[in-house]
Amino acid sequence: MNGRFFTTAILTIKELVSGTFIIYKLIPVILLIFLFYSIYYLSSILFSELKKRDYIIISFYFLVMYLVQMPNISEGVYWLSGAICYQSANILTVLLLCVLIKLIQTNKRKYLVLSGLFTIFIIGSNEISMLLIDFLILAIFIFHFIKSKRINYSLFILLLIAIVFSIIVIKSPGNSIRSST
Repeated sequence: MNGRFFTTAILTIKELVSGTFIIYKLIPVILLIFLFYSIYYLSSILFSELKKRDYIIISFYFLVMYLVQMPNISEGVYWLSGAICYQSANILTVLLLCVLIKLIQTNKRKYLVLSGLFTIFIIGSNEISMLLIDFLILAIFIFHFIKSKRINYSLFILLLIAIVFSIIVIKSPGNSIRSST
């Protein structure tokens, strides 16, 4: 059992690597579109006073900067297992930030459910993203507690979800085998 349960599930979809390989060839484009959308959504939340055109410019700028700083674009975007493992986690992390902002602003259950799902999927993508999300949720929880002097139970539940699934990833046999080599 591999600790990267989310990306393993995606990579086992037969249609990705069989037949005419149409979906396989479209995955880099799909991932870039989703990354652009996630940045667009985050910028629309952070900068609500701007126009739609400005969100597009900001999103395009960050997407280009992201690609320019990437050490090897072909491995980061075109190598299927690497792209699914890391790019999907990056996209989900940006979407998690969006949903966390909405959760803190409104405390609605739908944002808690989405945050929980995104957290599980990100933790199940790769260990680096797992650590990032664990520390991010912990930092937000502590900051909110210090600021408001009370426990935000939605953030507490999210922190528990992150801890439980991180333990599952860490304790999975596949990770212990990979770390021993």
